[in-house]
Formats: sequence, structure tokens, C-alpha cells
Amino acid sequence: MMAQLGQPRQTSVRQGSVPSRLRAQAALFARRLSAMLDRIWEQLSFVFGFLVALSVFRLMRFGRLLTVLPPIVPISLGFLLLALLKGGLVRITTAWRANAAIFWLYLITLGAEVFLMLYHDNWSNWPWVAGRGAFFVVFLAAVAVAEDVKAAASTLKGLTCGTAVLGLLAIVQASRIVDLPFAAEIYPARQYGPIQMPFPSTLGIDTTPDKLGIRFGLALSTLVLSSWGRERIFRSSGWRAVLAVVVTLGALITQQRGVYLEVCLAVALSLCFLLLKDRPVARSASTQGSWFVALLFAVSLVVANVVFALAPPRWIVDVGSARSVENVSIRIDALATGWRLFKQAPLLGIGRGRFMDVFYLRTSIHNHFWDHLVSTGLVGGIPYLLFHLLILVSALRLFARSRGITKAVASVLSASVLITYLAYQFAPLFFVATFAVTCGLVVALNRDECPMGQPLASVEPDTGGDCGA
Repeated sequence: MMAQLGQPRQTSVRQGSVPSRLRAQAALFARRLSAMLDRIWEQLSFVFGFLVALSVFRLMRFGRLLTVLPPIVPISLGFLLLALLKGGLVRITTAWRANAAIFWLYLITLGAEVFLMLYHDNWSNWPWVAGRGAFFVVFLAAVAVAEDVKAAASTLKGLTCGTAVLGLLAIVQASRIVDLPFAAEIYPARQYGPIQMPFPSTLGIDTTPDKLGIRFGLALSTLVLSSWGRERIFRSSGWRAVLAVVVTLGALITQQRGVYLEVCLAVALSLCFLLLKDRPVARSASTQGSWFVALLFAVSLVVANVVFALAPPRWIVDVGSARSVENVSIRIDALATGWRLFKQAPLLGIGRGRFMDVFYLRTSIHNHFWDHLVSTGLVGGIPYLLFHLLILVSALRLFARSRGITKAVASVLSASVLITYLAYQFAPLFFVATFAVTCGLVVALNRDECPMGQPLASVEPDTGGDCGA
């Protein structure tokens, strides 16, 4: 009887012992840590986009390549590792199988860069190869982070908010409220025809105008297209209006032709996508239409470059100071010199960085695609151009086939791709992290033709949509 009475007390003591309390506390800590990691994971895509927008840098300065590591590379590697812990490898492999041509074209481009560096024996320009690899790292990070369309929308929100910070820096710098140690220089106000700008010109942060213009264009497209239906990228209309004002003012303060053109294209494309949002498109028509629009846009860019070189519009050339006008004429001469050099080495190109050794003013070709084709020839140029063409087709096809928030995200991605290609026409851009994220999101949402995760069997083949609303 005494033994029976003592047994429960022994059990009670054991349950309240130090090891058992430690195990209980450890289990509680593990549960809380897991819940915290889940909350962080939910915001991972937003933080990724936010940091990408803020990770600005100059690859070219004073005619020489910088050898420092761009901040976007370690940031993207960190997010890629975090995403791999949450099934990111499966998302990457699935996206690779669904978009094999896009992946292989870029890897062929990277391989061509390595081969041509060895062939032309210009080891000093290895940063071009490193830049191609860095672009692929950011691209993979975006694919891994974009778990579904909601994560893709969250990435766009992060990019937009980060761009708004850049716009705010431009406002602060132009108003001279505080002297920012990392800010760009302030220049006198420019004159556009009869209009004299009432404030000084600055980028707000030390970067290139066209990279900033791509960010501004993507942000404005996201804000305009957030009014799409019940499921929105930005739910608060008030917050969206504030961001739109900050981004617009930041773009105006730059007083750069390129930025203005990219922002105007972003607004025009956003309005077009809004008009087309409710139009159903069949599967075959979406593919054919996407290829038609992509090829038409490519031909338009080529024709525009030829026309601009032969008869540049005076309303663009005569903007700004005499030095600015002379700068446009120099760029036209560079395009013509590039054509002569391309005819001399059409297959393998003249090699990276060699154009500045040949051109009389030691400047590069201010056209990203043309500079790449002259430098790497058809061997490096064809796969690179096809990669960009397939990215545009994939974005447009996703827009045509999807509905709801997926269609809104696809419209922003399509606009972002088109804005980037416009910026490539008058800028010697090389490594644009924002575009790498855009490409990654396009590939991620096309990984199984059903971004929201519904089974493909639930799709009505005659409605033109891949997923339910």
C-alpha cells in the first residue's frame, strides 16, 4: 500500500525534473523558431525584391571595368541558399524542364563569353564573364524564391518599394534638405524646348540613369496595374498613390531623356494591358500573338535605330546643353563605326572592350544588343538575342493565358521586359539585376503553365486560361 501511494509522487518528481523541463523548453523554442522562420519565409520574396532595387552600382567608370564585387551577388546567393532550404531546388529543376530553351541559351551565351575571351586573348576583361555568371545567380535566386504567383507579386512589391526609396533620395538631394554622403551629383536644371525645369537635376544615388529608369518603369507599371480586380499586388489604394507620387517625382528630377522615355512607355503599356485584361485568348492564338508582338517589337527597334542614325529627330537631339547635343552625335558615329567593325569580324566579333581602342573618342556603343553583337559576333550574339526574344514571348504568353492576379503579375513582367529592351537601345548596360529578377519571375510562373497551383485538368481548353480565377 505504501509503495502504491509513493509511486505517483515519484512520477511527479520525474516529470518536474530539470531534464524534462529543458526538453519542454527546447520543444517550445523549436516551435517558436519554426513559426518565426515561416513568417520570415512569407516575407522573403518582398525583402529580396526590396534589396535588389536598392543594390545599385556602376559597372563602368572612366572607361575601365570595376573589379569590386557588386552587392547584389552576395545578396542573391544568400536568398538562393534560404530558398533551397524551402524546396527551391525543386522549383529550379521544374522551371528548367519547362523552360529548357531559355536556360540553355543563356548557358551557351556564358560559354561563348568564356571561349571568346580565350580566343581574343583579352584576360583583362574577365569581369564581363563574371557579370554573365552574376546575372545567372540573380536569375536562379528569383526562380527559387518565387514559390507561387503570390510570392512573385510580393517580389514586385519589394522592387516597387525599394524604387520608391531611390525616388525619395532624389527628392531629398534635389531639395538640399540634407547632404547625403552616397548621393549623386547635382546639376543645373535642364530645358526641354520651351519648358525650363524648376528644380535641379540629380539621380539621388550614384548609379546610371538607364538602370534607374528601368526601376522607375517597373514600379509605375506595378502601381498602375495593382488596381486589377479583387486580388491586387498592392491592396491599399492610398499607399499606392503615395508610392506613385514619390516614384514619378524621382523620375522627373533625373531630367534624363532615357528615363523619361522608359517611364512614358511604362504608363502607355500599363494602360494597354488594362484595356486587354478581360479579353479571352485561345491557347494557339496566345502563342501566335505573343510571337507576333515580340517580333514586331524587335523589328520596330531595329528600324528605329536605323532611322535615328540617318535622320535623328531634332526634338530629342536638341534637348539640353551643347555638350549634350554633341554627345548624341557621338553615339550615332559609334553605331556606324560598329557596323564597319562587325563586317570585318562577323563570326567571332572583335572582342570585349576592343571598341574603345578603335573608336576615336574612346567610348562604347550606346546600344546593349549592338555592342554585344559587335564584340562577340554571331557566335555570341545569336543565342543572346534568342534568349531575350524567348523571355518576351514567355511573358506575353503568360499574360494572354492567365487570369486574376496571375494576369496582373504577367502584365507587369511583360511591361518590364519591354521597358528594359527600350533602355538597351541607348545605353551600354551590361548587368541589370532588376532585369535578371524579371526573367526569373517569368520563368518561374511558366514552370507548369499553372502558377496558382491548380491541376491542369481543371483548365478549360476553350477559354484561353490556364488556371481558374
